[in-house]
This record gives sequence, structure tokens and C-alpha cells, in this order.
Amino acid sequence: MRKKLLLVGMAGLLGACAQQSAVKLYPGQELAASQLLTLEVPPALEILQINGQELPAANRMLGTDVRQLQLQPGEYRVSAFYEDVFYVDGGMSHEVVRSNAAQYQIAGKAGDTWRLDYNAPDNLQQARELQESFTGWAQNTASGERVEGQYVGAAPARMQLMTSASRERLPPAATTVVPLAMAAESETSTAERPQLSGQDSALTTLQQLWLMLDSGSRAEFLDWAER
Repeated sequence: MRKKLLLVGMAGLLGACAQQSAVKLYPGQELAASQLLTLEVPPALEILQINGQELPAANRMLGTDVRQLQLQPGEYRVSAFYEDVFYVDGGMSHEVVRSNAAQYQIAGKAGDTWRLDYNAPDNLQQARELQESFTGWAQNTASGERVEGQYVGAAPARMQLMTSASRERLPPAATTVVPLAMAAESETSTAERPQLSGQDSALTTLQQLWLMLDSGSRAEFLDWAER
């Protein structure tokens, strides 16, 4: 009986992982995949920024080799780099190979799936050759349209962990991003509004940010604010 319950529990857990294989990176309520732009990211690629915004959730592994990032339809600039571990000396040691960063231009409509891709190295030597020459490309999985990536320079060093002595409170990490056109429109409309001062300006900014957050992000913000 216990074995049967264990198998049922494992099946449920695997099913939950399968249902959570996509990462929601758009504001508002959840939408069907047919209403979204899906970006597939191979496991050896790390996302630095999307439209100039750092999104740690974009690199979250959810039990699948290929990460699926769900975005609103539109245009995006995605910065990414290659990073993988190679075992040497019969597995007694290892080497981490980390490439420069490359930028991809993606413009997708609702229901589109784009994939970041590259010439995967077969061995450590080939991986080392990517360190200063990585570019890759983005490809529409349905139409075959392909857009070459562009070299943008060395990827920044990993952020150092904060020491326990630091008491600085950092705001919650960003969890959503909007298409370039929407971001530009938002900036323009903000510039055209009458300028407020002091607490009124800060309150208006907070209200605008709050409306862009989904329920999960709002809960994280409230939890942080109460600390």
C-alpha cells in the first residue's frame, strides 16, 4: 500500500513539474500560450537581461532541459551567454567555461515560439573557443526565420553574495518585462505628465509599479516591506 501511495505521489510531483515548465515573465493575470510569445532557452545559456532588465526568474530551472519563458507578444532584446561545466582528469576535477555575452533581437506575435540556439561544443577545447567568440542565433520554430545574435562584450562577473554584516534591504527582484514598444510608450506618457514633487511623486511611482505587478510579486513586496 505504501509503495502504491509513493508511486502516486511521485506521479503527481512529476505532473506538477510538467505543468510548471514555463516561466511567466509578463504582468497581469495568466494567459493561454496561444496569447503569448514563448522563448525557449537551452540549459547551457544564461539570460543576463531582457530589454535591459535583469530577471533572475529567467534562469530558473523547473525540471526540464529547455526553459520556456512566456512573454507578451512584441519586440525584445535578449542578452545571454554560454556557461557549462566540463569534467577533466577522469572526473576528478572540473572546469567551468563561460563565454562573452551576445544580444538577440526577437519580434514575435501571439502563439509564436522562438528559440535561442548556438553551435554546441563537443568537447572542452571547442567550449574554450567560445569564450571570446560566442554569438548564436534566435530562430522561429514554426517559420524557420533566423536572426543572428551580436557580440556585446564580456559578461559581467557574478554578483558577490552579501555578507551577514550587511543590513541593506534590497527590493524584490523583477519578475516581469514588457515589449520595447510598450516600455517606450510608458516612458513617453510619463514624461508628458505634470511633474510632481516630494512624497506625491514617490506615491505616484509606487502606484504605477503596483499596477504592473502580478499577485505573486505583490505578495513578495508586502513580505519585504513588513521586515
